[in-house]
Amino acid sequence: MGEDFTMLGLEITTFRMIRCVFHMKTWKTQRSTAYLQHRIWTIALDGRLYNALVPASGQHVLDIGTGTGIWAIEYAEKHPSSSVVGIDITPVQHTTIPPNVEFHIFNAEESWAFEKGFDFIHVRMLIVGIKDWPRLFKQCHDNFNPGGWLEVQDLVFPLYCDDDSAGPDSPFIEWSHRIYDAALKAGIVMDASIHFAEYMQNLGFANIQEVPKIPLGPWAQGEKAKILGSFMHENISKGLLGLSLAMFNRVLGWGKEEVEADCLKVQKEADDPTKHIYSTMYVIFLDL
Repeated sequence: MGEDFTMLGLEITTFRMIRCVFHMKTWKTQRSTAYLQHRIWTIALDGRLYNALVPASGQHVLDIGTGTGIWAIEYAEKHPSSSVVGIDITPVQHTTIPPNVEFHIFNAEESWAFEKGFDFIHVRMLIVGIKDWPRLFKQCHDNFNPGGWLEVQDLVFPLYCDDDSAGPDSPFIEWSHRIYDAALKAGIVMDASIHFAEYMQNLGFANIQEVPKIPLGPWAQGEKAKILGSFMHENISKGLLGLSLAMFNRVLGWGKEEVEADCLKVQKEADDPTKHIYSTMYVIFLDL
């Protein structure tokens, strides 16, 4: 993919564009940001790729929204006797891959017709990519082998502050509410992960666990929180303009200069260590 491959230049629907949410101008940039997000989640999980109690070998695994394929490749390398299928709507996957990995361009919201069932299904960072979560979980349920595991890892919008360091007129928090509202107009519910446990329980899943809030800056107390906060700040900073253009320009009709001016205010507050703003990180894993 060449340097002229830009998300906003693609002739695609607004919804599909939002699914390519972080405005990856080039393949190199997309790979860099995918690695950053992968680092965030593995640090949050204390170095693990997942929390589910999946057997170490002989598993058939599906990675939904695989992106560059970094999670699928690392899983395959750690579990050479397992097979991994990664699916995504965009062809941005690595081409040098282990022999037990395969990638397919496929929209997970379409009807599934896989030839064999899965022992483990992994879903990460798709809060802007799925409109009908109950249907997705139902398709996971229907495509499991007996004893299969599902793990979903995602964040929640809007953002929040729990110590009054950022008030209701906070540019960063107001921005996150506008992102939420714009996404809703496009049919995307950005706090859907709050309801994941309920959706899954309705299908008979069990062993549900969740992970608490995550700081969006390096000001947090504790080494792990500081590292996570630093990476989250970098992730937000890299994606701020692209996400804002996708939502505010294409969905809300804002001009580009208006979006850019708003992003400057948001970035200024995001850089302020006295403003303690969080998202909630959900890691929900369960078995059938």
